[in-house]
Amino acid sequence: MSDNQNMTYEIYLTAYCPHCSIGLKSAKRGEDKIALKGKFQEKELDLKINPYLDFFEISTSEEISEDTLLDDISCPSCKKSLLTDEYEDENGCKAYAKLIVASDKKLLPVYLPLKFGKPFAGLSKADKRKMKPKIPRQKMPEQDPNLRRNNFQEVPHGLPSELALLEAQRCLQCKNAPCVKGCPVEVDIPAFIALIKEADFSGAARKIKETNILPAVCGRVCPQEDQCEGVCILQKMGDAPFAIGNL
Repeated sequence: MSDNQNMTYEIYLTAYCPHCSIGLKSAKRGEDKIALKGKFQEKELDLKINPYLDFFEISTSEEISEDTLLDDISCPSCKKSLLTDEYEDENGCKAYAKLIVASDKKLLPVYLPLKFGKPFAGLSKADKRKMKPKIPRQKMPEQDPNLRRNNFQEVPHGLPSELALLEAQRCLQCKNAPCVKGCPVEVDIPAFIALIKEADFSGAARKIKETNILPAVCGRVCPQEDQCEGVCILQKMGDAPFAIGNL
């Protein structure tokens, strides 16, 4: 996996208390963690959170199991509880703590579960898209001009799997998918892209062939720039259109 591709998964966070707006970074020298306070059976614990939007970990002198349910999570500066009414469990009890995080110059809420060992939750798909680093359209590798002028082989080499996976991350998975309407044979573009994101390339090919029996031909000669890619929402947002034809 390339360094650029890792960026799509490792989203660095800087957290702030929603009450006092003070940063929650660990004070320990050389340690890059988000620091909080937790309460378990009337005992105060130090909580430390991975800043890459992953699982959170508790640092404490007492051993705590993966499924420990904390009684509270609070800000170490203002001491106020971070529990929120926005997310409750099946018994109506507060089940998440609310943090404000900064990522890619945007402020967004993140909800941290009380149960130790569980991942962050409460982010909407729209928020996740906002936090995703901007990925440029991936250029397809081509034959060197000095070589291709002496042969009749194809000029484009096709997208290698790493670039295909990276390009697939750019798809917004639009609910009403204008790209499908722009395709003469109405290929289910979001569905085959979703399969590419999972590295299921054979499944993606089968999905395309449900409505198009000549996908390899269309990938080469179909005027995508005027049809499916021409109506891509990314282009309307001022970005390069999604590389449907190349994929």
